Amino acid sequence: MRDRGLAIIYSQRGLRELAENTGGFFVGNNNDVAGALRRVVDDLKGYYLIGYRPDESTFDPATGRPRFHSLKVRLKRPGLRVRSRSGFIGVSGKDVPLTRDAEIAWALVSPFTAEGVHVRLTPLFSNDPQLGSFMHSLLHVDARDLTFTREPDGGRKAVLDVAGMTFGDNGQIADRLVNSTYTLRVSEKNYERLLQNGFVYTIDFPVKKPGAYQLRFSLRDAVSRRVGSARQFVVVPNLGDERLALSGIVMRGSSPEGAAAAAGQTSTPAAAPAGAPLPEGAARVEEGDPAPDVQGGPAVRRFRPGAALDYVYLIYNARVNASSPRPQLRARVRLFREGKLIYAGEETRVETTGQEDLRRLGVFGQLQLNANAAPGEYALQVVVTDLLAPEKRRDASQWIDFEIVK
Repeated sequence: MRDRGLAIIYSQRGLRELAENTGGFFVGNNNDVAGALRRVVDDLKGYYLIGYRPDESTFDPATGRPRFHSLKVRLKRPGLRVRSRSGFIGVSGKDVPLTRDAEIAWALVSPFTAEGVHVRLTPLFSNDPQLGSFMHSLLHVDARDLTFTREPDGGRKAVLDVAGMTFGDNGQIADRLVNSTYTLRVSEKNYERLLQNGFVYTIDFPVKKPGAYQLRFSLRDAVSRRVGSARQFVVVPNLGDERLALSGIVMRGSSPEGAAAAAGQTSTPAAAPAGAPLPEGAARVEEGDPAPDVQGGPAVRRFRPGAALDYVYLIYNARVNASSPRPQLRARVRLFREGKLIYAGEETRVETTGQEDLRRLGVFGQLQLNANAAPGEYALQVVVTDLLAPEKRRDASQWIDFEIVK
């Protein structure tokens, strides 16, 4: 027993050294899990965090090579404890230039979001009879963070590097989606609109198998080398098990005329080519076209109080039987503001008349925002119930977030 105890202590020595020399403390592997958690919680009850930025003298003045510097922090006031790293290696970012691929890869795998270029990601799951299951990803880019150069014809040009990956629930890379360089050109007339609205980059990619994924994209401005990144968790349903499922929700603000036109769109949206900017993006705006409403479109979803919101989604695997050749579906809508339920709509029947593909039923809805709606973060949830399915498989839900601004 003594030898086993010593073996455990020796096996943990490396972990203890790592924790103590990087400003932490070692809890250890013991049976008192509750006690270990209490120690961690007590440690976080009150603390000050102090940062230290070394100057150029911390590097070797003769060779410029990095060297290790010991660091000790002492307190004058009794009753307080201090923990810090035991030292640091002086490495200057100027001394270690990163390649294009290294900068993009760092933004993809880093646990922190890169904000050199502001991007916003909206992944939308969908399924098509020919394409199968795929993810329709919208990446809104703030054009003000890009470097535009003048073209001989008076227009503007920016060069972008775009990369994307999916990671599985085990943290491993599931698929590499894109790693390409694109040139964005816009006329001088539309340049100011591009800066004001930004543009949307879209990529559709097949989903090989159902499950939980983390979708990550990074975008790099080739001239300034500024990098931005965005990520979202997505769950791809297994449509092969005949369980009721919903696609992603496409939402945009519209006028009453636009809402009436959208009501007739019940088929699966066509998949765009990988890497193609959406038509609503200012990069695709032609001379004389009206300004695209990117802010109120599916990629950004930023609306003002009183706006009418159109939303469209698809229902998969609705049941039918001999006595009921048409699906018997009910849907209800709930609205949340900053996590709190503020509206619960009544359950209504899903109309399927005129739709030929009963395995992929399109549903259109509209929500009128209150004219006095408070600014903030909101989420729209749709819950669909299949009355012909077994009780434990009757419900499926999907949600989409949006923002109300003044």
